[in-house]
Amino acid sequence: MAVSYPRSDTRILVVEDEAIVARDLAHRLEDLGYEVTGTAASGAEALALAQSTRPNLVFMDITIQGPIDGVETAHRLVSRMDVPIIFLTAHTDTGTIQSAKRARSYGYLIKPFDERELVSTIEMAVSRHRSDLPARLLQQAIASAGIGVVMTAAEAEHRITMCNPRFELMSGYPSAEIVGRSPWFLGGDGTSPVACDEVKRALDEKGECRVDCLLFRKDGAPFWADVVVSAVRDSSGEATHSLLCITDVSARKSGTALGG
Repeated sequence: MAVSYPRSDTRILVVEDEAIVARDLAHRLEDLGYEVTGTAASGAEALALAQSTRPNLVFMDITIQGPIDGVETAHRLVSRMDVPIIFLTAHTDTGTIQSAKRARSYGYLIKPFDERELVSTIEMAVSRHRSDLPARLLQQAIASAGIGVVMTAAEAEHRITMCNPRFELMSGYPSAEIVGRSPWFLGGDGTSPVACDEVKRALDEKGECRVDCLLFRKDGAPFWADVVVSAVRDSSGEATHSLLCITDVSARKSGTALGG
C-alpha cells in the first residue's frame, strides 16, 4: 500500500544535467508532497530559474556540466538569494565532500538514495536554515554596516579572523591581506603609542576601550579613526574574540594636525 504524504510548503528547484535522473527526482519529490519549481541542466539555467521561481530549497548536482559546476553555481546562488542547498553526488571521495562543505551546503545525498533519506535530509535542511536566520541576519548587518568591523581571536597575537567590506574600503586592503594579521598593521609614524597600548590592554584583558588614533591606508594616506573595542563572549560568558568597530573621523578631526 502506497504511503500518502501531506502537502508541504517547501518549494524545490532541481539542478541535474541528466534528464532522466532529473525527471525521476522531480516525480519522487512531488509524490512526497513537495512542490518542484523546475529542473535545470546547467548553472546558468539554475541561476535564471531560481531568480524567477524563488524556491526555498535547491537540490544541486555537484558535477553538472558547463562553464560552472555545481559548487560554483551554489556559491553564486547563495550570494544572490537566501536559499539552502543540498548537494547530490555519486562520489564519496573526500575532495567531493570537502567541496560541498566549502559551499556551506545544508546537506548532501549520495546517489542512489532512498525515500527516507530524501525526506529526512530535506526536513533537516529546511529546519536548520530556519533556525540559522538570526545568525545570517547578523552576518548581513555586519557586511552592510557603515563602519569598519574587525574581529580578532582571543589569543596572544590577537590575529584578525574576519573584517567587513567597509573596513576593506577604509584600509585599502582586501580581506585576503587582512585576515591573519595583527590589528596593528595600519599603524605608522604618528600613530599614538598611548592609544595602541590602550587597545592592546583591552584585547589582552578581554575588556573594552575607545580611542582616537592616526592610522595609514595601504597607499600610505593617513586617516583618523575612532576605534571601539569590546569582548565577544560565548553562552558560558567566556571571551572567545574581540570586536573592533572603526569609524573614519578624519572630517571631524580636520582641525587636528595629522602628526599630532
